[in-house]
Amino acid sequence: MLKMKGILCILISLYIGSICALNEYLYPCTNTPDNSGILCDGVHINDNSLKYVYKNAINRQNNASNLIISNTELMRLESFGNYVFKNITIIDNSKLEYINANLFNSSKHVLKAVILKGNMKLTNEDLGTGTLFNMLNEASSYSRFDIHIENSMLGLVPDNAFVNKEVNTKFSGIALKTNKMMSIGKYAFSKLSNISFINVTHDELGLVDAYAFDNINNLNTIDLSFNKIKDVSSYAFNELNVNSIDLSNNEILVLPQYLFNNVDGNINLKFNKIKTIAEFAFNMDNTRVHPIRIDLSELGLMSDGITGNAFNVSNAIINLQSNSLESLPQQTFETFLNLNPNNQLEVENNQFECDCHMKWVLNQTYINRINGLFCHSHGVYIKMLTEPDLNPCVV
Repeated sequence: MLKMKGILCILISLYIGSICALNEYLYPCTNTPDNSGILCDGVHINDNSLKYVYKNAINRQNNASNLIISNTELMRLESFGNYVFKNITIIDNSKLEYINANLFNSSKHVLKAVILKGNMKLTNEDLGTGTLFNMLNEASSYSRFDIHIENSMLGLVPDNAFVNKEVNTKFSGIALKTNKMMSIGKYAFSKLSNISFINVTHDELGLVDAYAFDNINNLNTIDLSFNKIKDVSSYAFNELNVNSIDLSNNEILVLPQYLFNNVDGNINLKFNKIKTIAEFAFNMDNTRVHPIRIDLSELGLMSDGITGNAFNVSNAIINLQSNSLESLPQQTFETFLNLNPNNQLEVENNQFECDCHMKWVLNQTYINRINGLFCHSHGVYIKMLTEPDLNPCVV
């Protein structure tokens, strides 16, 4: 049928002296509205008929740079033949269950973006003989591109997911959103030196393993918000130069030792269930002009859950607002404030019982760098009190 339409079009062209519309050669697909590529939307198509579309596009010297396959019943994607695309979008194909690991090979020298979205049958096991990450490693060894995978059954980012040394300089961004992601393995995103963002949000992520984000420079954001993360390993965030790490709206209970080790960037842990912050959980050295911000608000955190030198951080503002703090342990917070004259605390909306254990706060070195400390025991801000007001000690 496809060949007959092409032959018919050629005969008509010879008779009336016109050129067949490119759409005829792309049947059952068509041009994208902006004529920048091939659009296969809501059509009956399979891998063999797609190969016919690519072949005809090459024969017509069609310079399409974009491919969109959407809302089809396509079950398998084996190859793009010799056709080269800069942007590949594969969305809402409800029966798509297999993608060959070599799918992007023909485009690997020019590829700019890959979007896989709403293909609900795709899992880690169904992505060909390699896996998704082998596929991306191969393609990104040649060109620098973004990858977006949303609304699939992708279950994990495995250990050493991006192992190709060439990959480390080629990925510009990775977004894995609203999948069925359960875990991020060791060294999963290690050494991606030129990547600008990593986004794994609104998912079922429960575990972030050690060194998952290791030795990454020039990164703008890591966004792991709105997941179900309960467990994060020591050194999960290691040797990072990043603008921000967002772990808000999760279920994290414990921040282990050296969780943020040699990390230079803002950290958002708001709306978790943190009960314990271990020693050196924040082992950071900010080299920037402006203070970094660590948001530990809205956690229900209590004073006895903060251990020793939990905050080995220089040039930082720590937000502890809206928790259940009854005191500020002197060993922890005096040490933190002494590390750098720019270090500050924000502690509004807690339940402070101001007794002799809080006298150290009245020291002029600290009092103006601890903001919003309201003594519920006295009904006033601590700045209004003197040392005699803080006797006796409450056991």
